[in-house]
Amino acid sequence: MGRRTEEPSSVESRYVWDLLAQELSKMVSKGVIQKAKLDSFHLPYYSPSAKELKDVIAAEGSFALDQLQITEITVNTNDKKAKGRLVSKWIRAVVESMLVNHFGEGIIDDLFEKFFKECGRLSIKGETESS
Repeated sequence: MGRRTEEPSSVESRYVWDLLAQELSKMVSKGVIQKAKLDSFHLPYYSPSAKELKDVIAAEGSFALDQLQITEITVNTNDKKAKGRLVSKWIRAVVESMLVNHFGEGIIDDLFEKFFKECGRLSIKGETESS
């Protein structure tokens, strides 16, 4: 998983993570999780650009990169709910084990159901802007 732009803090790079953070914050305000737990949670995630990936491989020196092929995941539907479900499943696959380890399994289904609804409601910024 990477990003299209060279700017690591672009909206495209952080949009879904901001939505997930908002849903976790709502759980704090409802008393489902403790604020201290949220404050101590750090998600070790970074999505490199193609250039960054090439630079790291070249600098490390163990092998040479002859070709780098980027495959974009597209959602071929205008159905916001379907897009939201897809993004929710993608993010859940990436971070569920870290969330369970830090917050416990009890919040996961509820968190991702709310996250899915928010993703579906707002759609995906990068997806809707370029579609």
